[in-house]
Amino acid sequence: MKRIRNKKIVAIRKFYFLEYFDILLKSVEASQEENKAFIVFIKLKDKNQLGESKYRKSHHSTDYSSTKTIVHLRYTFDEVVDESIDLGLLYNVNRVIKLTLLKINYFKLVRIGD
Repeated sequence: MKRIRNKKIVAIRKFYFLEYFDILLKSVEASQEENKAFIVFIKLKDKNQLGESKYRKSHHSTDYSSTKTIVHLRYTFDEVVDESIDLGLLYNVNRVIKLTLLKINYFKLVRIGD
């Protein structure tokens, strides 16, 4: 039996996390292999400028040669994956991230609303 973490997203982070959930789900839809999904996640994060200050926009691309940057991005990815698993959107087996039926229905609703 899977142990469910008793971790709540604080109200301020809820909206912030919604965008991260969206790009994570799109990343997993593109590739179920965890490392490839991580790369797609980074590209979508940059494309949508997530994590950028609305007051101080950076006009240069992110330096991915920095270990600190990669560690930070991986931490963010892992946190969103964990939250998505807790919410029943995904499950992870041997570094392969799979979509649940709930997640598939989410995409159907999003596409209907577009």
